[in-house]
Amino acid sequence: MTDVSSNNKRIAKNTVALYIRMLVIIAISLYTSRVVLATLGVSDFGIYNVVGGVVILFSFLKSSMASTTQRFLNVELGKGDETSATRVFSMGINCQFIIIGLFLFLAETIGLWYMNTYIKIPEGRMVAAQWVYQISVLTACFNIYYAPYNGAIIAYERMGVYAYVSIIEAVLKLGIVYLLTIGNIDKLILYGLLTLGVTIITSAIYIFYCLRNFKICNYHRIWDKGLFRYMMNFSGWSIFGNVANLGISQGLQLVQNFFFGVTMNAAMGVATQVNGAITRFLGGFTTAFNPQITKSWAAGDTDYFFSLVYRTTRFAFFMMFIMALPIFLCCAEIMDIWLEVVPEHAVSFCRLMIIYSLIDSVCMSLAAAVGAHGDIKKYQIGLSIFKLLVIPLSIVGLVLGAAPEYVLLVNIVMNIVTYIFRLFYLRKRVYLHIWDFMKKALFPCLEVALIAIPLPVLVYNLMNGYLGAVATILVAVISSGLSALFIGMTRAERTRVLSFVSNKLKRQ
Repeated sequence: MTDVSSNNKRIAKNTVALYIRMLVIIAISLYTSRVVLATLGVSDFGIYNVVGGVVILFSFLKSSMASTTQRFLNVELGKGDETSATRVFSMGINCQFIIIGLFLFLAETIGLWYMNTYIKIPEGRMVAAQWVYQISVLTACFNIYYAPYNGAIIAYERMGVYAYVSIIEAVLKLGIVYLLTIGNIDKLILYGLLTLGVTIITSAIYIFYCLRNFKICNYHRIWDKGLFRYMMNFSGWSIFGNVANLGISQGLQLVQNFFFGVTMNAAMGVATQVNGAITRFLGGFTTAFNPQITKSWAAGDTDYFFSLVYRTTRFAFFMMFIMALPIFLCCAEIMDIWLEVVPEHAVSFCRLMIIYSLIDSVCMSLAAAVGAHGDIKKYQIGLSIFKLLVIPLSIVGLVLGAAPEYVLLVNIVMNIVTYIFRLFYLRKRVYLHIWDFMKKALFPCLEVALIAIPLPVLVYNLMNGYLGAVATILVAVISSGLSALFIGMTRAERTRVLSFVSNKLKRQ
């Protein structure tokens, strides 16, 4: 039987560590992206986003295998079998080498062909774009290789280490900004090289820590054909979902580039930076919960499994909503302060991305539940079909003369469709009671949103300028926070949250 109290404390501790990590990273990333945009200029910033996007289109190979390794490690650790976990990790490394080879083949054939044939690069910048492409390929290879080590840290729930390394990475990126302003070579190429350097350093830290602290991370030259087939089967179907996600993010960058050029890519890049700052909080939170969801299912503790799924859904939305509401309302004012030049359409893109991410926040626990169960074939096929429809529907709309925002509206609609699909899939696979889920997870989220929104909207419309924006942000945070606490949480959850905050304040 799962030790619920111990697990809850571990989740709370890991969530705090990841939350602090996100605060530091967001503060640094918002500053660095501002300076990078100003230093590179709108054109070069757009080039980096779209050229790097071609490489990222193939990086689904990394994320698929990383999630696969983490999932199998969580299952074995949930059973208490470290011997099997060691075999899983070693086979994960073997698989990564195969994936790196496949990635290089795709990137240097299809990816390179697409970039040279279809990407619209301003005159005189093709050589720099080629450099950035090859540097991005090398960066992706390092990211692919260290993925199992990152998965081991998450599987063991060492979120403090994960947080520290991420903060080091953010500080190194701050150093990139300084070097970028004093460098004498082409700044676009220099930015790519410095980003590669940061990736190498952080990869080395993750690998060194795992080798020193986890026995399962000592690589053994083994080949388990059955395990390889099982892992690659799971990973193969995961690729469908990751391709769809990348088709939404990077594929739409390519569509925007084809119809509107690199200026629109710059607007998408800025909006993605702002939205990414918000969703990083969500990612840290779900990272703390996901190992417990998988381990509870592996241990056969279905009551705790479902309670985690319901609770993760609500808390993920609350954390996302508290950040998203003030930024959604004051997006124009924030960008005006943050950036020297705000690209056209950046504000509307950002608001639409925030809506998408809010919907996505209530999907995270469902995705974790499917991964814990392990039967993902039909799930990934169905999910991918719905998500990939965004690309042709977007192209048709733009051909007919739709505005650039149309592609993100299509994205939002399809995200709602995939949410419904997830619910019915889990009803069949893990016997999720949809009405029970709606009452305990989804309805509280809707209630919090409906109660929290009117007051900050009223303040925003009554007060103008930066003073009005500050007032709106404060009211939005307070309104959404109090609504989540008193409307969205159960009495027991509210008591634990208030007790946790009180204990933290007493220690200061």
